[in-house]
Amino acid sequence: MTVTNKDTARRAIEELDRRHEPAEEFYTKDSMTYMLNNPPFDIHTYKTVHAPTFFSAFPDLIHNIENVMEERDTVMLDIVCTGTHKGSFMGIEATHRQVSYRSVIFYDFVDGKISRTRGVYDQMGLLEQIGAKFVPSG
Repeated sequence: MTVTNKDTARRAIEELDRRHEPAEEFYTKDSMTYMLNNPPFDIHTYKTVHAPTFFSAFPDLIHNIENVMEERDTVMLDIVCTGTHKGSFMGIEATHRQVSYRSVIFYDFVDGKISRTRGVYDQMGLLEQIGAKFVPSG
């Protein structure tokens, strides 16, 4: 049976939830990630900085894939993330609140591996759920 890019995208997310770090076997060596409100980062930085930041704050975080679409060498995942705020996140100490927020990820593939990740997540919604207060400026 042939493994499709959709299959690989799903497996990459499943392994992220299981390992609490990206599984490098799904990514090219020069894979880059571009997330809204963050500078671009490589797979090493994803593994050593970004994933640990999220999983230390939300150790039971799960990515529930709701929709998957594929066009040429790009796979789009529509995801609802759920977890419990059990550690400091963006300066907010653990509240033990349940959170749920949406994320959309685009994976670009080269030879069956993820070469580029582009994504957004509802950062404002997540922060509001853990008690952040936003004050309008002006």
